[in-house]
Amino acid sequence: MTPLFLEKVLLAIFVGALIGLEREYSKKQLVVGLRTFSLISLFGALTSMISDALILAGFLFVAAVSLLLYFSGIKQKKGRGFTTHMSIAITYFLGAFVGLGYFTESISLSIIVSVVLFSKERLHKLVEHLTEREVGDLLEFLILLGIIYPIIPDSVTIYGITFPLMMIWMLIVLVSLINFAAFLSSRFMSAAHEVEAVGFFGGVVSSVATVISLFENLKSKTFMPVVLAGFLIANAASLFRNAFLMMVFEPTTITYLFIPCFVSVVFLLLLGVRKLEKVRVKRFKVDSPFNVSSGIKLGVYVLVLFTLLDLFKGFSGAVGLLSFFGGIISTSAVVISLVSLMSASQISPQIAAFSLALAQVGSFLSTLIVAYFYKRKEVVKSSLKELTAASILLLLLVTLSVSVL
Repeated sequence: MTPLFLEKVLLAIFVGALIGLEREYSKKQLVVGLRTFSLISLFGALTSMISDALILAGFLFVAAVSLLLYFSGIKQKKGRGFTTHMSIAITYFLGAFVGLGYFTESISLSIIVSVVLFSKERLHKLVEHLTEREVGDLLEFLILLGIIYPIIPDSVTIYGITFPLMMIWMLIVLVSLINFAAFLSSRFMSAAHEVEAVGFFGGVVSSVATVISLFENLKSKTFMPVVLAGFLIANAASLFRNAFLMMVFEPTTITYLFIPCFVSVVFLLLLGVRKLEKVRVKRFKVDSPFNVSSGIKLGVYVLVLFTLLDLFKGFSGAVGLLSFFGGIISTSAVVISLVSLMSASQISPQIAAFSLALAQVGSFLSTLIVAYFYKRKEVVKSSLKELTAASILLLLLVTLSVSVL
């Protein structure tokens, strides 16, 4: 018995056992449990190691046995659930993947399948809590995801300007997924009642929307410490999101952004927590899981801003100035535009880092403008020093990073 053969056998048994363990624990399976799933996976591995032609024959055998068990269960009135029987087919193919040498893929997929199976009750609770609007938004997101991805080109050139459409699309999808994470947190986390979660998770989606929500829900002057805390935390979350997006899609900017953004985020968070008193607030409502309509608007902003930044890419000062004014409208659009320009080698990481800092200053200004028009002059007066200090700190640290590193 060769070491490779033994490795495949053991791994196939492990992959099957992982899924079988979940089925036996969650569904109290007596017929198709841990041992059976292990043997099914091993069977798939052996058929693939003997001959590729045997894979289909082995699957037909496993499928026939699975269907027999399914109809037998119906006859004995033990339920009509088909999940376990689908898991049998998946386990067989995972075993076959092991036999073909796809070790990492097999382990990863077995873990994903086990998590999906184990999350049945949680997924049902999630669906039960969804409103008609939220379900519609989810379907819109899935349709856009399924229709646009296969047909969107990597890039398109118009009048000498190359638009990296795939990059823009991927970033918009990521922003939507961040919105979805905030939606889940605000809906199901017990900490969503606390102002820290209200400010942070809301700020990750939109600092302006969070500020407006705080103003609408907390109109009494007795809640002033809470409003100020949420205001500062939301701005910290906005900076965190923008820096995260930039550094994920353009890792070369980490050198210039990580320390400045980390220090500035912590600075704002500490200021917000210090102002916070132990007062519970209303839950922050993220009305839309993916916010598809905002995503479409974001795409339009990106195309307009990208065009302007591309035209002035030779003038670093102009790029920074446009980023500042763009940040007042949408920092996400600025980030996507800067990342797109970097991916096309149109601007350097240093210019992108400094432009992001300027865009964030513009975002700070936009929240102050909102506070002013909501007649919350006390918020403007109380937080102006903090946001000014955070802006100077961020710009100074980024400047030092760009100059020294």
